[in-house]
Amino acid sequence: MVASNVPRVPAYRLHKARQCAVVTLDGRDIYLGVFGSPESQAKYNRLIAEHLRGGPKHQTARKRIRCAQCRPWLAAVDSSCR
Repeated sequence: MVASNVPRVPAYRLHKARQCAVVTLDGRDIYLGVFGSPESQAKYNRLIAEHLRGGPKHQTARKRIRCAQCRPWLAAVDSSCR
């Protein structure tokens, strides 16, 4: 049995329809980029660290990270993750 006061770490997972890495923080999906890429894993680690220490939820955790690999129509505007 797991103690109720132990924080659960949100999962790094694949969003099948978009073929992106995604994590859900505070009930919102945050898209991280190409699933399995070092960049998406680094973003995941940064967001989880901020989330667990109660970091800036008003900016980072609630901001959707959009990526050209996740949304093809952004590719013409910017090829890097925002």
